[in-house]
Amino acid sequence: MKETIFFLSLLVSLFLVYVLINKTSHTSSAENLSFELKINDVNNPKILTLQNETLTLAEVDYLHPQEFKNVKSVKLSAKQLDSLKKTILDNRFFSLKEKYENKGLMDGIGYNLSITMNDKSHSVFCYGEYPERFNEVLDKVLSLWPEQIEIYGGA
Repeated sequence: MKETIFFLSLLVSLFLVYVLINKTSHTSSAENLSFELKINDVNNPKILTLQNETLTLAEVDYLHPQEFKNVKSVKLSAKQLDSLKKTILDNRFFSLKEKYENKGLMDGIGYNLSITMNDKSHSVFCYGEYPERFNEVLDKVLSLWPEQIEIYGGA
């Protein structure tokens, strides 16, 4: 009787481990990663967002900031999402300060990047001062868009 109970316990344990491994391996790369990048370009502000596997770029209507124009979307591959995650982790994005700013600069471009990954969220605002680790993540985020994103600045 003890052998039967032990054998059944072992089978149940193996089944639970199998289910756990299977569930983890089928989790989409996008399920635990999202971001919002606000590009505070004085002449042409934009928002680039990642939700699920969809990357969306929109221009903010200058006269009506709650309205968007020229909204376009693309689907990202698992490889692109994994590469983005690696860049975020390699550059320790979640340990960056929340604000980097050069208050003496009058015509720069501000970037506000908010990332949520694995239930951890962090936002960083940069204006005129862009730490290398922030730039690495920013460059990766911008490179996901299939076309050059035009950024003009105030000059």
